[in-house]
Amino acid sequence: MKVKVPFRERWATSRAILSQSLTLLRKRRDLWVFPILASVTMMVAVAVPAGTFTLWGRPLMEAWGISSTLLPLVLFVVLLPILYPASLFASLLNAALCFAAHEEMGGKTITRAEAWKRARSAVGPLARFNLVALLVAGIFQVIGVLLDKLRIVPYIGAAVQTVGMMGWAVASFFVIPILVVEREASAMGALRASTDLARSQWGKATAGLVTIGLVLMVPILLLGLILIGLTFPLMLLAVKGGNVLAGLVPLFILLGVYLAVVMLLSGLGQAASVLYQTGLYRYARTGKVAKPYTTETLVDAWAPYRQP
Repeated sequence: MKVKVPFRERWATSRAILSQSLTLLRKRRDLWVFPILASVTMMVAVAVPAGTFTLWGRPLMEAWGISSTLLPLVLFVVLLPILYPASLFASLLNAALCFAAHEEMGGKTITRAEAWKRARSAVGPLARFNLVALLVAGIFQVIGVLLDKLRIVPYIGAAVQTVGMMGWAVASFFVIPILVVEREASAMGALRASTDLARSQWGKATAGLVTIGLVLMVPILLLGLILIGLTFPLMLLAVKGGNVLAGLVPLFILLGVYLAVVMLLSGLGQAASVLYQTGLYRYARTGKVAKPYTTETLVDAWAPYRQP
């Protein structure tokens, strides 16, 4: 029977995982480049085209008489040529970090160049898997929006999209280590193997996806609230004084600082997720807990999440 895990315990577990992940990264500072580049790549690939489309795409759709209901589908088609190479590059970076961490946990140190070479050797199946992953994400997004537009049940579309993507994330949780460590040549074969592993480690994979980011989401939200609290009075004073520009300058400065912090924390979360994924993969395959993780963080902490 599942037990409800208090927020305080989830927070403590998240902090412990992040701390143990950073222990490995402090030892191998040369590996930082992989998660940072992966995080920046995906943020830029999503933010820039999405922002441009929001400013120019919607008016063009209205001018051409295209229904706003089709906006998610149109946005997906527009973003796909940019998201696909970006997601493939990010996956290669994650695969390099995964392989380097896997070898380090096994007592063998390899160079960053060797890790990157191993990741590049899996570019074929990684490319095929990323295409499938993007199509799945697009399908769930379109289905979710269409269900919400039909208004059959309030928020049913968002719920379907969230549950569907969570299920996909758990099923594909071990794809990268299977491709890069085991050299699986088939993307679908890796997905089937990942699904089998995720089924045996269901509670840990599910909880890990949610809990690892918890310790990073809280400071991001708090920093966002502080940003709003600082900029809102400045904007009011600037408008009242008739000098809007004076209010925009500090706004852009604070926004730049906020984005830099978000990118840094996203890189931390990316690194912790890949390292946890690698540690759990080693445990699932060997039955042994590899450092820097402990039995408490890699095994015992997820007992309440297991399916009955």
